[in-house]
Amino acid sequence: MPGKGTRVKLQAITAMSTLKIVDGEVEVWIKQAELAGTLLGIEDLSVVIPMFMDGKAFSVYDQLGEEEKRDHHRIFDSLRNAFSLGPFAAFEELTRKKWNPGESIEVFLAERKKLISLMGVKDCPKLVLLSF
Repeated sequence: MPGKGTRVKLQAITAMSTLKIVDGEVEVWIKQAELAGTLLGIEDLSVVIPMFMDGKAFSVYDQLGEEEKRDHHRIFDSLRNAFSLGPFAAFEELTRKKWNPGESIEVFLAERKKLISLMGVKDCPKLVLLSF
């Protein structure tokens, strides 16, 4: 019978297999992949992350050079370039998005922080306060 550590690793592998990059949510996917890699003790994510890509994400990966494919940071940067909102689109979304009734303030705040970060703003806390 597998031990608790083995079960947790199997659950992490299962979770990684369901990871899909949704446009604009690449940062979430990257964080989840890094967390699963840490949990599984994978030192070189560049070896395994292509197995959890499909469609457009795999196409982006497949166009990388061999050296880039061996560096998970470069893979992640390419995915960010392909799927993240640009600074202008992030600003437009920030100015358009309003707090909806029933939406938790934590979720609304996290979304605003993400958009401000995508705009390239370094002093995020001040701008978050100003954005309300």
